[in-house]
Amino acid sequence: MAYLSLSAAGVPLLLRGFSEGREGHIVGAATILGLRAALHGFGLLSLMGAALCALAAIGTWRERVMRVFTFGTWATTAYVGWVVWYLIGLTLPVEPGHASAIHLRPLAVSHVAENGIVLPILSAQGILDIGATMLMVGVPVLLLGLWKSESGRERRLIWLFALPSLIFLVAWWPAQGVSMESDLLFAIFPAFFAGAWSCSRTPAATVAGLSLVLVCHVVFWWVILAPDFETVFVSIASRGLLLLT
Repeated sequence: MAYLSLSAAGVPLLLRGFSEGREGHIVGAATILGLRAALHGFGLLSLMGAALCALAAIGTWRERVMRVFTFGTWATTAYVGWVVWYLIGLTLPVEPGHASAIHLRPLAVSHVAENGIVLPILSAQGILDIGATMLMVGVPVLLLGLWKSESGRERRLIWLFALPSLIFLVAWWPAQGVSMESDLLFAIFPAFFAGAWSCSRTPAATVAGLSLVLVCHVVFWWVILAPDFETVFVSIASRGLLLLT
């Protein structure tokens, strides 16, 4: 789970850098979040959110574009720099393993992928999965952080940083089920750390945020232990019948 600790370090730097125009903070955030994306590809959601933040940061449009370029240069270097060490230094191949496809939830009609039934967003189970996932990964803490933000600019930055993660959280279908893929669900929501950073500004907000984290933790164990969040798999024969019908 090293990539989660990198998000905890990089996100505050990112928000401070773009809200106050601190180039050193921006470079530091880009390096940390780029390395986080190198450890796990879902870290690209952080880089997408950061690019949106750069466009809404303090300064003129020219300064914002330059910050996008600065952030992108450092983040890309940290993201792909490991390839040189991996291929040349360690002489190891790069293989995708089981991560060869990313499946998205349909809106209204279910289908079969990897022998599992992909239930649509607009279904009872789809709404249950997405709602429980949002509670589990800490969306309430993000909302509290938005409410407790010190300024409208910081609130806008937090929202833009969270936007790619929120969209992907709803759209992505965990092939092994919400309970089995919980580590990946946490990985695609670095926006939690933006909300936590904002909540840490005052003792009252900190206590409220920790209370919400406790609720999220209870929901996490409910998701892990309840059979409702397991993917329904079908046999090859059943899949053929579904395709015919």
